[in-house]
Amino acid sequence: MNPKLEHNRFVVNDLNSSIEFYKKLGFQPKWTGTQPTGENWVHIHLGDFYLSLSQRTVKKNLKPKLEQYEKLYGFLHMGWVIHDLKVYKRILQTNNIPFKEIETQEGSHLYFFDPDNNEIELIEYKNQDYV
Repeated sequence: MNPKLEHNRFVVNDLNSSIEFYKKLGFQPKWTGTQPTGENWVHIHLGDFYLSLSQRTVKKNLKPKLEQYEKLYGFLHMGWVIHDLKVYKRILQTNNIPFKEIETQEGSHLYFFDPDNNEIELIEYKNQDYV
């Protein structure tokens, strides 16, 4: 058995701002629809992977802190392996998206938040043995 991650599913506060945010990172909307509950829904793709986003019906805004990394439980972040961290760093800077940059033994990392405070990690590994 060789499982492959196909998608992550998020409920977002503002579907349009989330779509625009992920489009800046290279994602493209491929499917839209409406859930039985009436919520708008979109699949936004990057290669073979996609995010499934739906509109939250109850507003809840939390402000993330880039210094806060550990959580007690639940989802921590989405991690994406990339091959040119400088390109994405420029994209984040151009779009005024705050980020934290960390160098570790295995590579260079960028951490930032989407409009709904989901943390995203981009990593460029120094050695492909980590992948």
